[in-house]
Amino acid sequence: MPIRLVVSDVDGTLIDKSKDLTDATIAAVRRLHEAGIHFTISSARPAAGLREFIAALSITSPISSFNGALIVLPDLTPIRSIPLQPQDVFASAKAVEQFGLDLWIYSAQGWFVSRLDGPHVAHESSVTGIEPQQLVSLEVCTDGALKMVGVSDDHAAVVACEAHLQGQAGLHISAIRSQDYYLDITNMSANKGDAILEFSDVLGIPTSEILTIGDMPTDVLMFRKTGTSIAMGNANEQVKAEATFVTRANHEDGFAYAMSKFVLREESRVA
Repeated sequence: MPIRLVVSDVDGTLIDKSKDLTDATIAAVRRLHEAGIHFTISSARPAAGLREFIAALSITSPISSFNGALIVLPDLTPIRSIPLQPQDVFASAKAVEQFGLDLWIYSAQGWFVSRLDGPHVAHESSVTGIEPQQLVSLEVCTDGALKMVGVSDDHAAVVACEAHLQGQAGLHISAIRSQDYYLDITNMSANKGDAILEFSDVLGIPTSEILTIGDMPTDVLMFRKTGTSIAMGNANEQVKAEATFVTRANHEDGFAYAMSKFVLREESRVA
């Protein structure tokens, strides 16, 4: 089937280890546009943290943020928002605390964190341009909570919390790691797989003609909804096993290589 839309994860996929877009990546997306192929991104980041990529890559299609909980136009106008149910916010927060993870909540009121000096807070703020607020009460954040994150550099604790939440009956959530140290919690209907269905509907492109590329378990959900999928070379073996193809790592311009080899079929650029 022809590829009419490419959907890419951002961290670990589209950008390198320094969190930068390489010249090769920018050039590859430009060639997609020139070939008449739509390109967009699906990320765990908040929409405001995606502005630089929208501009640098001349994206004109809808963008998925918060793993699909919020879909926006390139000017960040929301076209779909799926918040967590209040009871799920409380239950998930209890589990995150039980496993010793820090808690972040992104809601209509802003970004709230359990510890302002906690792990990855400063980095997240620098990447997204959003200032964190001290989480004082869950009641403040339950209205319009789009994503919760359990955060810890104890990766085993993150995995254990993920398994615990996935095994809880009665919760209407998706709980899955976007990084080894981040456990993303969203509404059950707010995930990268369902975002693909929204893109398909809005753009009028069958899912069989959509290609997805990523590196984390959150990206597997979109792999399963599309005709073709590509795992990054830096992905773990479980993610690679779910993909149609595997490309080079993100520090080896794996995205650009994948576009040349599997989408644009540019034999002269593939070496």
